[in-house]
Amino acid sequence: MQSNRVKFGQPTLKLGFAARGCLLALLAACLALPAKADMVSGRASGADGKFQPKDFFVVKNAEGKVVKQVKTDEYSGFSVFLQPGSYKAEFVDKDKKVWHAPLESYPQAARQDIEFK
Repeated sequence: MQSNRVKFGQPTLKLGFAARGCLLALLAACLALPAKADMVSGRASGADGKFQPKDFFVVKNAEGKVVKQVKTDEYSGFSVFLQPGSYKAEFVDKDKKVWHAPLESYPQAARQDIEFK
């Protein structure tokens, strides 16, 4: 008759080390992930008064690629989730003139008003 007892020894020890190794690898992978996106909010203004409430602007990354399109509310307020870094907000008025404003994102929520110039 076979025993249902668990035999401790070499195989169990190897599994314990393997499990610990997997946990350490998982922890290292989690710590290596890039900082998470967080919210940047504020009010948009400028463009010689051409920027109005409920207007749109785009957010471009350092390479000039559009990463977000943002619509402001009735008070020209905006909120956008961005990875930490430096960005440029861009607004094109009805006369097709392009206006720019710097925008920074951090690993935590931040308030930043922008003025298109």
